[in-house]
Amino acid sequence: MRTDRYQEERRKKIVELLSQQHEMAVDELSATLNVTGATIRTDLTALMSQGKVIRTLGKAIIMPRGPVFPLADRLRTRTTAKKEIGKLAASLVSPGDVIALDASSTSLAMAPYLKNMPSLTILTNCLAVANEFVDRPAIKLIMPGGYLQHEDAALTGSEVAAFVNNLRVQTSFMGARSLSLEYGIGDSDPGVIDFKKALMRISKKVVIVADSSKWEMVSLTNFSDFKEINTLVTDSEINTDIVNELTKRGVTVLYGKN
Repeated sequence: MRTDRYQEERRKKIVELLSQQHEMAVDELSATLNVTGATIRTDLTALMSQGKVIRTLGKAIIMPRGPVFPLADRLRTRTTAKKEIGKLAASLVSPGDVIALDASSTSLAMAPYLKNMPSLTILTNCLAVANEFVDRPAIKLIMPGGYLQHEDAALTGSEVAAFVNNLRVQTSFMGARSLSLEYGIGDSDPGVIDFKKALMRISKKVVIVADSSKWEMVSLTNFSDFKEINTLVTDSEINTDIVNELTKRGVTVLYGKN
């Protein structure tokens, strides 16, 4: 009974810490609570089964309220990695390009590095992305109509896909909620997935921008196989075995610095 009580108190404390910090490494939790890493991993597994936390590579993230991970919350996680990925992905863009950015926090991280690029045309369904370029008249911004999905600040619906189908872009940059060598690239919202699939149909090149923690996450469904994309831009924590396998499959993997 005593062990059960301490276990319950420790797990409550883990949730409290993650609520304050948004994410913490297993080593941090272990040192803070003065228990072994194995104990923390057992606690995180239990909390994940209860829908309270998300486990990633050596870290834990508080599970947000609602059925999806709101964009505002995602912006506060893995911020250093996303900035580096955003900078690296933006280096693939040249003046005069026509590109697409989806409603993902990692695509949004590209915006600061694109603002001063002349003669750029950007297609996006994300209000947060669009807002980054409101004061940049040299950049042409194209947005479809549709229904606002508040969690992702994204415009979705059949009108969006229909609008996009009439366009063509050189490169689409898209985030993902999960990555799997077996199952491919996933997301959890049907409206968001429809937009991603539409972008893939009209794009000469498809670039996935996602940090390495996405390899241990699970999504409702997958929107692409790796054979359908050209490039993955990620951070330096990605497993080298995964890089080697993706390279064999014809995917170019670019590393950011974490």
